[in-house]
Amino acid sequence: MHNVLLSAIHEEFVRSRIFQAVTPERGVRFINFLKHNSVDDIRGEFDWWNVSYDSEKQVFTLQLQRDGKVAALLTMDSKGIWRGRSRVSNGTLVLTSTVRGEHWKILGSPVKFYATIEVDPDEPTFRYEDHLPPQLDWSEVGLNLRKPPYWNHIREFPKSDTAIALVGHDRPTYFERVVKSLAANKGVIEGIPVYVFLDACDPDVMREQENLAKAILPVVLVVKRPVNFGCGRNLIDARRQVFDLLGYRQAFICEDDLVLSETYLSTCLQLYRWATETYSDVGAVQAWNFCTLPLDAKREAHSLVKATWTNWWGYLMGHETWRRIRAFLYKFERLFLGGVYARRPHRSVKKWFQLKYSSERDPIGVSDHYPVDSEFYTRREAYLNGPPTGQDAATSYAMDLAGYVRLCTLVNHGEYIGQQGIHMNPKWFTREGFGNIRLDELGTPKQFVPLKEGQSFERLDSAIKGGLEFK
Repeated sequence: MHNVLLSAIHEEFVRSRIFQAVTPERGVRFINFLKHNSVDDIRGEFDWWNVSYDSEKQVFTLQLQRDGKVAALLTMDSKGIWRGRSRVSNGTLVLTSTVRGEHWKILGSPVKFYATIEVDPDEPTFRYEDHLPPQLDWSEVGLNLRKPPYWNHIREFPKSDTAIALVGHDRPTYFERVVKSLAANKGVIEGIPVYVFLDACDPDVMREQENLAKAILPVVLVVKRPVNFGCGRNLIDARRQVFDLLGYRQAFICEDDLVLSETYLSTCLQLYRWATETYSDVGAVQAWNFCTLPLDAKREAHSLVKATWTNWWGYLMGHETWRRIRAFLYKFERLFLGGVYARRPHRSVKKWFQLKYSSERDPIGVSDHYPVDSEFYTRREAYLNGPPTGQDAATSYAMDLAGYVRLCTLVNHGEYIGQQGIHMNPKWFTREGFGNIRLDELGTPKQFVPLKEGQSFERLDSAIKGGLEFK
C-alpha cells in the first residue's frame, strides 16, 4: 500500500512541480520539482529531491539534496503541509500550497495544480509541457450576475433578447472612444443592455470609466473585477454571464479598442438575421474586417460578406452557438487560464488544441452550408497548423469543431485603435497596416451577398500573420 502511495505522491510531485517555500530567514520563493528528481531552485539551495516512507515513524519524508548531500529533511503533517529544517539556511522550511486553503488529492498534500486542474480525461495522452504558474483562488473572483447586488439592477432593465458585453482594462482614452461610438448607434442602443466588464487596475481609472459608461449609455451595468483577470478570462466569463446566467438569445462581444461606426450594431443584427435564416452553419458575424479599400471601392463592395478567420472583434454570437462550443471554452479555461495570466503554458495549449482537433471534430450535419471559397480553407489550414494559444484561438477551434463558420463584411464598419496594449505597440500597429484602415460611414447594407470564388479586393484577413490572437 505504501509503495502505491509513494508512486502516486511521486507522480504528483513531477506533474505539479511548483511549491511555495517559506523560510523565516529568507522569505518566500517558489521551488520547481522536475522530472528525474531534479530541482529548479532560484536560490540554489537544492538540486535533487525524493519522497520515501519511514515505516518506523509511519510518516512520508521529503528529502532535498545539494551536491549529493542532504540539505533538508521534511515530513508531511496531518494538514498536508511539508515541514522541516534547511541545513543550508539553518532554519525552518515549509512547503505549502500556492492556492489559499486548497490541497493536493493525495494525502491532502499541499500542491493544488493537478487537483484543481486535472489533465483532460478525454485526452489520456495529454500532459502539460510547461510549468504551470501559481493558480487563482476562483472562489474570490467568481461572478454571478443573477445574484445581488447586480441582479437588483438588471431586473429593472427593459426586455431584450440581445445584450452587449464590453470588456476593458486600463485604457481610459480608448474606452471613452468606444463607449461614445456605441452610444452613437442611435435607434438600436436604446433597447440593448450593455454589460461592461472592467479588469482590475487603478481604482480611480476604473471609477472614471464606470462614470463615463453610466453617463453615456442608456442601459448599462458596470462590473469591476477584483483582480486582473486578463483579456481572455474576461471575455470567456462575459459570455458565461450573458448567455448561461442571463439567458440572452444573442450578444455582441466588444473590446475597448474597436471604435464602431454609427450603424455597426444594425449592420450586425441584420447580417446575423439574414445569415441564420439562409444558412444553418453560421455561428457568429461581425462588421470589422481588415479593409483598406478606397471609398469608391467600399461602396462597390458594401453588400459583400465572406467567411473569415480574422480577429474576433465586435462580433455578434447566438446563444445556440455558445451552447455548442462552451464546453470546449470552459475546459480551455480550466486547463490553462487558472493561473498568472502572463504565464499561460503556450506549448501545452498548442498540443491540446491539436489533440482535440484530431479526435473531436464532429460538425453539425446541415445541407445548407454557407458557400466558403478556397481562400477560406487556405486560411483555415494556416491557422490550425500554427495555432495561437489565446481564447480567440480556442473559440475558433470550438467553432470549427462544431462545424460553424463566422461571417464578416468585406467593408470595415469599425476601426481598430489599439496601438497600445499587452500584445501591441505603435511600431507593430504600423507594420501590420492597421493605421491604413479608415472608418467611413456608409450605412447599413440593404442586402448581403456572399463573396464568390476568385472575387477578391485585397488582403482580407490579418490574424494569420500571427500578431493578435494571444487573448
